[in-house]
Amino acid sequence: MKALGASLAVAAAGLLVLASASPAAAAGRELDPGDSMYVLSCDPIVPSFQLYSVNASTALSTAIGVGEGADNQKCAGQPAYNPATGASYYLRWVGSTTELGRIDVVTGVSTVVGELFTVVGGNRVTIDVLSIAIGADGSAYAIQGSNLFTLNLTTAELTPVVGIMSDDEIYAFAFNAVTGKFYALTGDFALYEVNVTAATLTPLGPLIFASGADADGTYSLQFDEAGMAWIEVDNDVGRGGGLWSFQLSDLTSTVYSGNFANAPFYAQAVLVIPGKPTLAASGLDPAFAPLWAGGAAIVALLGIAVMVARRPRSA
Repeated sequence: MKALGASLAVAAAGLLVLASASPAAAAGRELDPGDSMYVLSCDPIVPSFQLYSVNASTALSTAIGVGEGADNQKCAGQPAYNPATGASYYLRWVGSTTELGRIDVVTGVSTVVGELFTVVGGNRVTIDVLSIAIGADGSAYAIQGSNLFTLNLTTAELTPVVGIMSDDEIYAFAFNAVTGKFYALTGDFALYEVNVTAATLTPLGPLIFASGADADGTYSLQFDEAGMAWIEVDNDVGRGGGLWSFQLSDLTSTVYSGNFANAPFYAQAVLVIPGKPTLAASGLDPAFAPLWAGGAAIVALLGIAVMVARRPRSA
């Protein structure tokens, strides 16, 4: 695992290798026409939760909005798009807490839904969620360790799904609209189909990278409308976060697009929004309209934090 609180001194080394790691030199795949790709930061050299639009074939990234100020205790994790509402969500790791955030991809402005929690014996207990995914009907799920939960996108409440998941840490979790199924990747690139009703995993095999490829772990998974899989992969180049793609039908088909860069920065939270969404893909969920009108906000809920070791690096 990579430590979240990384030293800013690494930035100098990243700049030295920028020329050799230029995303313009990459020959990645194209995103399905009409779809759009974004990434959220996990790097103290750029604003926290800074949103970027991404050129999928090169990983060249362009900032949207201004983020929330630099802080090495903040990191964005696995995002998910809700095709039922047009809203986009992501995990917000803030120090020792895990929040559910909503992001407007037009303005880059985030809204905190609340700290993720479940209810045990009538008490609220916070959960250190590793990944989230949303199905075609808007049903949302979250994974923490070997546990699968349903996720209420309005309140951030988690409800356990009875079953046995893998003990491996799963940060990469997504729904594929082409197959109508959920998939997950462990940190060592083992791919699974996820049964969200039974909370079980079906192994599909490991991703295979070309000999000598620099691939140290993955922290997000997305599918475009053609069913192509897109993943963030850690490496040792520059700030350390790269974009890869692969086909479900061929786990040897991994293709590198480049490291996320304009000026280089580390990110692990990749988001893909389809070109033909049900609603406008601004990230603003109509379900929250009554709260906006009343001037109310959903705040982080109190509870006893249930912690697991899970902070990827901000390089």
